[in-house]
Amino acid sequence: VVESPECEDSDFGYCTSTNSPTTCRDTPTGWIDAEGDRCGVYAMNGYCTAEGAYGDKWDKTWGTFADFANQGHSALTACCFCGGGVEALEDCTDKPDWKDSDGDTCATYLQKDWCDVTGGFGLGWHEEWGSFENRAAVGGVS
Repeated sequence: VVESPECEDSDFGYCTSTNSPTTCRDTPTGWIDAEGDRCGVYAMNGYCTAEGAYGDKWDKTWGTFADFANQGHSALTACCFCGGGVEALEDCTDKPDWKDSDGDTCATYLQKDWCDVTGGFGLGWHEEWGSFENRAAVGGVS
């Protein structure tokens, strides 16, 4: 859920990032912490820095990033915005004429920041929408 009043608007708040990494991919893909928060939540809420430190909005009473680890990763190792992730592949191309089940194209996903250039969730993607697979086009390609 997007909790930033700066991006919530009458169109349900399509937030966009101005510093989204272009050569990094969150890993494992679709990672969530032990509380169910994705990497985008850490970035959007200022919980971490790109240098791998605690952000201004991290409340020390919550404990450490390690306390929220899942799948063997904390935000510091899983999330590009927190200094983690892995180098992304540069040879990715969109499938020609692809559209999701609502008719949105790859360009729409990138423009609205629903995904990032590495294929992960963007800051505009809302958790209640579920996974990309939930929006897959007929034939199941997400």
